Amino acid sequence: MSQSSPELPVESQPMPLATFPAESQPMPPPKAPSGGVPLWATVLISLLCLGVGLAVSLITGTSRRGEPMPNLTASAAVSAEAKKPALTPIELAEQGDPRAVAEIEKLEPINRSIEQALALSQGRAAEKRLALTHLRSTIAKLGGTPDAEAIKRLVQFAKDGDTAREVIGLIATLPGPVGPDLLYELANDKKAQPDLAKLADQLLLNKQVRPKASPALALFLDLRDTTTCEARQPLLEKAPEVGDRRMLSLVVSYIKKTGCGDNSRKDCNPCLRDDNSKILRTALAKVQGRKAPSY
Repeated sequence: MSQSSPELPVESQPMPLATFPAESQPMPPPKAPSGGVPLWATVLISLLCLGVGLAVSLITGTSRRGEPMPNLTASAAVSAEAKKPALTPIELAEQGDPRAVAEIEKLEPINRSIEQALALSQGRAAEKRLALTHLRSTIAKLGGTPDAEAIKRLVQFAKDGDTAREVIGLIATLPGPVGPDLLYELANDKKAQPDLAKLADQLLLNKQVRPKASPALALFLDLRDTTTCEARQPLLEKAPEVGDRRMLSLVVSYIKKTGCGDNSRKDCNPCLRDDNSKILRTALAKVQGRKAPSY
């Protein structure tokens, strides 16, 4: 009788590998319990509730008092304005305040301080600039072309050191021939400051200004720019019909038979002699009898 092999105890049999957890695989993070809320969400919700509560309290409190919500920006601006010191009488006068200027004017010059004298001068200049601004508006309402009264005021401002440069620039922008005519007068005014007269003459030659000149002034400018007798002759032939008294000094200068060449003894305008001498005489007779525009 064959003997069967004794059975091994159950405890001694090896456990299948699948039942052991693999050491190389990380354990999954523990899941939050079903229906739970993360901690960060709880904190966020609490902060939001707190903010809403504060806003409601502020609105409720303001409504109860019947007062509007405070405007922090406006309050800060008012506070800054309140802290700004008030202007002194000297500073007001410098800005052209009529009352401040009048108070200084009441003082005799000998009794004015240096600061008061300077403030008075600046205040008067500010008043003139304000009046000039008003004149600009008046001319604009006239369509840009000044009437006789506005032209008179422009000339006054152009001869005043406080406003001269600004007005000369304004005159250059006027439409039509009145602007170039005024610039010519200012450029040839013997009482004008040399730098202002030069500015007026330079603007008169500007490419945006010169085309607006009247035929008489344009002829004068063309003749003034010539450098040879041959260029002057055709312009002088137009003078009896177009030229005015502004050409007189140029025409008279062409009568002289010296001034060119070595030692300035040669004739600068030989083409206006002999057979063409009548051109010069006729131009001279006509232009001296024709008045130029006067403002």
